[in-house]
Amino acid sequence: MRTDATRIPSALSRFAATVGAAGRRGGRVVMNHPAAAPALCAALAGGALACVWTQWTLRFGGDPAVTFGGRAAVLIGLATAWALGRRRTLSVTATGPVCAAAVALGPLCLAAAEAVATAAPAGWLAGGRGAAWLTLAALAALGPAACGAGLLAFGPGAAGVRLLAAGAGVGLFGTVLAPAIGLQNAALVAAGGAVAAAGLAMLFAAKGDESAAADETLARGPARRVDPLAVGVALLCGAAVAAGLRAAATYFPLTVETLLGRAALAVAGLGLGLLIAGRLRRDRRAAAGGLVAVAGTAAAFAAGDLWLELNLWANATLDAPGLLTDLRILCAAAFLLPACVGAGFAARATAAPAGVGILASGAGLLIGGGALAALPDGGVLVGTLCLLTATTLVAVVRCGSWGVRPRLAVGLAALTAAVCVSGRHEPPTAAVKTLFGALPTIARQGGVTGPALVHLDDARELARIETTRDTATLFREQGTLLTVRHAGLPEAAAALQPTLAPRDSAAVMRAVLPLLWSSSTDRVLLLGTSGPTVAEAVTRFPVRAIVACDARPAAVAAMRDELVRARAVDPFADERVALLPLDPVLAVRGAELRTADRFNVIIADPPHPGAVDAAAEESAAYARRVADLLTPEGVACRRVRTTDCGPGALVAAAATWRTAFAEVRCVEVGRGEFALLGTNAPNGLVDTRLGIRADRPHVRQLMAECGWDWSVPLNLTAVGPNRIADLAGDAAAVTAADGRTAFALPRAMQAWTNKPAEVAAALAPVSGRLLDSAVPTLERPRVDHRLQEVIARRQMHLEYPDRPWVYRKELKKQLTKNVRSVIRQTSAGPKTVRHPEDERRIAFVEALAAATDLSDANLAKLESFAAPYDPMVTPALPGELSRLYALRGDRPAALLRSLLTGVHRAPVGDRGVRTVCDALEALAEHPEIIPDAGERYDTANGLLQVLKQRWELRGQDQAQHGWPTKTGVALHDVSETLDAIEHGFALLEEAAADAGVSDADRETRQAWLSRSLVRPLRGYRAGLQQAQDRRLATAEALAAEAAAYGDSGDDDEDGAEAEDEPAETAAADASVVR
Repeated sequence: MRTDATRIPSALSRFAATVGAAGRRGGRVVMNHPAAAPALCAALAGGALACVWTQWTLRFGGDPAVTFGGRAAVLIGLATAWALGRRRTLSVTATGPVCAAAVALGPLCLAAAEAVATAAPAGWLAGGRGAAWLTLAALAALGPAACGAGLLAFGPGAAGVRLLAAGAGVGLFGTVLAPAIGLQNAALVAAGGAVAAAGLAMLFAAKGDESAAADETLARGPARRVDPLAVGVALLCGAAVAAGLRAAATYFPLTVETLLGRAALAVAGLGLGLLIAGRLRRDRRAAAGGLVAVAGTAAAFAAGDLWLELNLWANATLDAPGLLTDLRILCAAAFLLPACVGAGFAARATAAPAGVGILASGAGLLIGGGALAALPDGGVLVGTLCLLTATTLVAVVRCGSWGVRPRLAVGLAALTAAVCVSGRHEPPTAAVKTLFGALPTIARQGGVTGPALVHLDDARELARIETTRDTATLFREQGTLLTVRHAGLPEAAAALQPTLAPRDSAAVMRAVLPLLWSSSTDRVLLLGTSGPTVAEAVTRFPVRAIVACDARPAAVAAMRDELVRARAVDPFADERVALLPLDPVLAVRGAELRTADRFNVIIADPPHPGAVDAAAEESAAYARRVADLLTPEGVACRRVRTTDCGPGALVAAAATWRTAFAEVRCVEVGRGEFALLGTNAPNGLVDTRLGIRADRPHVRQLMAECGWDWSVPLNLTAVGPNRIADLAGDAAAVTAADGRTAFALPRAMQAWTNKPAEVAAALAPVSGRLLDSAVPTLERPRVDHRLQEVIARRQMHLEYPDRPWVYRKELKKQLTKNVRSVIRQTSAGPKTVRHPEDERRIAFVEALAAATDLSDANLAKLESFAAPYDPMVTPALPGELSRLYALRGDRPAALLRSLLTGVHRAPVGDRGVRTVCDALEALAEHPEIIPDAGERYDTANGLLQVLKQRWELRGQDQAQHGWPTKTGVALHDVSETLDAIEHGFALLEEAAADAGVSDADRETRQAWLSRSLVRPLRGYRAGLQQAQDRRLATAEALAAEAAAYGDSGDDDEDGAEAEDEPAETAAADASVVR
């Protein structure tokens, strides 16, 4: 049957009309529901305000003054909206467009905030005045959006439902929509939704008054007096929320996503409290709210070990970044929800509109946050809970609807909770070491549990400093290295004894490269002094003034104290250094830097790219402000870390800096460490400066302290200015309005992928060596020869572990067969003479031969060859000196110093264990050499850790190549190592008490070393002994068979192999090379 074509349009029109009618009826039913329109409006308001707030944070940073100003501005905006709502009930059709307009004007408001912040007089952005001034800036940025959102939220309808919807809006727009389309776009979507909600409300409005809601509203209600007791409970609950926000950051890095997630849960908790409180009698609500807040907060703080174990399990088990983020948000909810629900109870008990209690809890959050910034310790939490308990007890006594026993039970419960949290309110000390590193996570995946996870390495906590924004922790490793962590994330490392252990080469190169490339080094600006290494490297150059900006003066003071205690150089005590206690994001806006002379070099050290604090320093606006502080020929350098976040961090940084600088270069200065350099000089970065200045004495000395030759920086991998665009690709510059990079980098940090391989793959097609462009053609052969010596010497060290004398053959060959000469002008005319480097090496060989008499003068002369660095001499010097001091026997301090230098300055991948064993034996025989018990404990513990690492490398070699061919030598090494471990355990036991290490921690550390080092070595020794016995049996059988046939040849027994160095060859070598 054929269908009439003329009927199709009419059928479609009838179908469309039917659907439209059904949609209108459904929309009318939904919009006529008393809670539907208010909930939708509150969700849109919460989402819009969350997006604008995040833009404020990404633009101005995470300084406590910025956070305080933002919270104050939001509170003032909401209070203004509440006051307007008290005078007149505003319908959705009126408030929707107002809120949309306020959000749409967000960029203009943020620009106004920038103008206010930069107009601050000198010194007004730091301290208390900074909080007040930034509150004015925040009012310009957030005030209109907060007021518009408040007008949309503080309307008719159920207060609890509105706040629950607002929390859902914060979560939806902040953690789902903003990462996909950007913050500003998400805010505009919320604004468009507000306009649409107004249109729907007008279209589907029910007949009658819109304010005829059965429940109370946030802004309007019966005219009753305000209950001061309930307001006090709400205020103290807000202060408890501030303490919970800080405590939750102990267990995971604070990212933009977790920041918005916990904000959503806090708002939803308030709404949940309002809903539940509606089922209680009004006179019981304040007491119930106080009890919930005190008991819940106390339980959250007391369950620190539970949160530690939960987050450790999540780090080791969950491989989806989204799931891990959700779990962390829920963990933060345990610290926030009790106080937020309690605040909702109290807000419903104020005998006034619920908005009074909500604003009171917001004021408590503001006051609590300010108190934590001024007094960042547990006293604020304890004091808050004590006051909250007292207020709860008063509310219980005043309650007339409960009998004596219920009142007594509630009062005792609140009092008990307060007492418990007073005794245990600090987060577990193990959280920093176990939750922010890959080693504990991998160990947990391997089945390691319990306290052993804290003692997987030798790092020992020296100090914990509560700064105004986070917790800084100082650790000492191997007795010579000071490491700094902020909020658990590693930030910097400093060598306490540079003569024994090398400096952090990546930090040194971030200072050396821009100073070598700059035409002048008169004034230097350090933005972020997370460690002293960069500052000390800068002081080695002819610099007239150094300005260092850091917002954590307490952490800087603690680092300086440790440097002084370790008798190291304190670079901040240099008279050229001026410390400016200001966050770098605010410092580049402040009048202190803008009105001062321009800087020749700026070195920026932003926080970890996965943290929310780093987002403001990643933006293009920050890069432009840095460029404005430079002289026309100035050079800026910033740190980029890819170890955790992969190539995305490097690509985003390169794309961003290209918007502020005419020429940008990228240099790999360490494993997962890059230096991004930029300049607006007309001639760019002159390459020949780097090649010429790298050989200067002060640079050579600084490189030698890193364990580098002066030629090594010229061999670094670099991306030139002509390929930096290829590296950036189509990546967009980081902006606060977009903000997607702030969401993407933390997710990349949580992903279990091979980040080094990804970075190498991204660099391979666009990178080269600095040597290719930085060294003139005439100097290239000299630099190439030097680099070949460096590489050959390192390879020799790795191929012949525990044989420090093998370099002599190569040195002898260099001085006798590969003779170099130079033409020197003399009074008699040009004369061909030996190369100065060869002359110095010959002098070293002669000094080594003369030192065999073990006299003080000859040993001192031999020690003088430690500087300047020579790839053929300097690495061998500790081994030669330790041999000579061991023969002498009356200078144990010099012997231990030589042994420790050989251990700490060995190249990465060294498998030698004999030097480590000798160092432990020397320290055990003469512990008085290191009088400080803490340093002695850390030195012994560090040597044991080095032993473990080197035997792990030997185990990897055995897995690849099978049993060693010289089993007798391997058996000797195992026996020596087991004896050295016994010496190390005795040193740990002797020094633990004076070092402040508990017996439980020491025993746990020893148990872990016994499990991971001693037991495997004993099993390895048994296997070696069996192999040795089989070889000896085979050798005896062959010898018997040869004797039967009359063969008198000598067989070399493997068990009798000796690898002692020929001590008498030094004098012979000296005579030959001369």
